[in-house]
Amino acid sequence: MYSLAQTKLTVHGYVQEAANGEKVVQAAVWAPYLNVGTTTNNFGYFSIRFLTDTATLVFSKTGFEEVQVFYSSNNADSIQTIFTEILQSAPGS
Repeated sequence: MYSLAQTKLTVHGYVQEAANGEKVVQAAVWAPYLNVGTTTNNFGYFSIRFLTDTATLVFSKTGFEEVQVFYSSNNADSIQTIFTEILQSAPGS
């Protein structure tokens, strides 16, 4: 008998600018150590799933400072975590 691997951690939400709250379209969201990534859609929304209990997510876009956030199923809902990441404009942008 075979069993399918189940998602252990799902993180989803919106990426928005710190200065004005505007949603950030086509921002990169990835877990570099797990080789999993996505981009935000036309509404700044993303959803990413992992087969591990923990993950470090990196949020980035040209003209913004990169942000890293650590997630764990111990401190986040393992089925759905709604997260709004705030990006700040990089100096000189």
